[in-house]
Amino acid sequence: MKFLLDANMPRSTKAALEQCGFDTVAVRPAQTPGILVVKVQRLTARAINALLLNFLSRVSESQIGNALVVLEPHRYRVLR
Repeated sequence: MKFLLDANMPRSTKAALEQCGFDTVAVRPAQTPGILVVKVQRLTARAINALLLNFLSRVSESQIGNALVVLEPHRYRVLR
């Protein structure tokens, strides 16, 4: 089993999981251009795709690059 730990998890969690034999990557030290979290409930795949494509058509990479972006149906937040 593989785990991708987000930045809110304690650093010690990665070590604990690895000691138990799990393949674990922490987002915190990973080199990424940014992370996009899509928070939706009870939406169809078509609605999720429309939400994502609409969002991406309205923002530039400079607005959301190197950040954690939380996208919801009626808003988005950029956390740096």
